[in-house]
Amino acid sequence: MAGIDRFEQGAEYEDYWALPSQRVLLVDDDRGVVDAQAVLLETLGQDVRCASDGATALKIAVEFRPQVVLLDLDMPGMSGLEVARRLRILHPTRNARLVAQTGLSRLAPPALRAPAAFDGWICKPASLATLIAELRATAMTRVPAYARPVAAIPVRPR
Repeated sequence: MAGIDRFEQGAEYEDYWALPSQRVLLVDDDRGVVDAQAVLLETLGQDVRCASDGATALKIAVEFRPQVVLLDLDMPGMSGLEVARRLRILHPTRNARLVAQTGLSRLAPPALRAPAAFDGWICKPASLATLIAELRATAMTRVPAYARPVAAIPVRPR
């Protein structure tokens, strides 16, 4: 079988697991979800911090400066959507990839698809492949704020 031969060679299989280490903030009020995802993410070489509510997440985010935030939508107190809005305002997290997580629906409500809200959407429980895809998307698409041009400088052709 072609599929078996491909994995016996090992190159593509190893590439599947190869991820750059990133700072990931995991926010969920369900301790089981937090523990399971934290173990998976740490196994994948990610630097993980966890919070069980929005206020704690905001405090951690300022110091930790996450590149990825996996954020539960349905939390007591401050909702995930409100946490996302505040993270977009905070300087250290303005450019973080915000990924909504929920077990409520497989379809993202229109409010979550707005560019200012979330960059990605995960339906819980998230599979390992889904987590890897989100981490890869962050590694490939996010440009640090210091690397972004402030203004376009015209260049004369030679």
